[in-house]
Amino acid sequence: MTDRILFPTSPWPQGHIVTKFAWSGRLEPDSGLWFDLHLESDDYFAVEPTHLKPEAHQTSNWDAPAVWGNYGACTLSSVEWGEQDGFRVGTPDQPFDINTLENREFWVDRLGAPADSYQDPFRIYLQGFDSVADMRIQFGPRHTIDRFGLTWEGRIALTYRGDDSFRYRFETQIQNCRFEGFYLAEKCTVEAAWRLFRTHVTHPEAYTYDGWTFSLKDTAT
Repeated sequence: MTDRILFPTSPWPQGHIVTKFAWSGRLEPDSGLWFDLHLESDDYFAVEPTHLKPEAHQTSNWDAPAVWGNYGACTLSSVEWGEQDGFRVGTPDQPFDINTLENREFWVDRLGAPADSYQDPFRIYLQGFDSVADMRIQFGPRHTIDRFGLTWEGRIALTYRGDDSFRYRFETQIQNCRFEGFYLAEKCTVEAAWRLFRTHVTHPEAYTYDGWTFSLKDTAT
């Protein structure tokens, strides 16, 4: 089954093929373990729009295929634009457990919630550099030691055009994505890296370390 990203009520209700998806993690010594996600779509006009309103009834840029076409394709990411934000999944007080990730749900950047210590954990290029918030990210099913399905949905504001209202939505289901591991954001000795990592996870023995990234062991080898 081909993975797609959908923008309900857009001219393409069937969505757009996901051409690239990456799921990585990082260990920030001062703040904990974080997940990052990166998604790229196919060109909007790789298929013709099927939900067309007469031009006189196209009340927003969202309704207008020609406007979408000016921007080519979608990128939704926590890493693409040089700032790594994402969402936190583990701390020394609440260590991360890979064995309980299946079906675990994360709410990220909730609308109306008190501001966290970071802003805009994800960014989107949709019709220019727009905004996303109020995201629900759920992992599962688990296919292998480091491969999971993933559901990701949230709200969009066309802020590039000056609309700050999160009136639109996106949703995607990734059938099978590989976790690339947790890379250590600060270089240190192998011994120091392991000491730090062990305080943030429940099963450190499930990982290997190559001097840069803690990856899940392949139990088949």
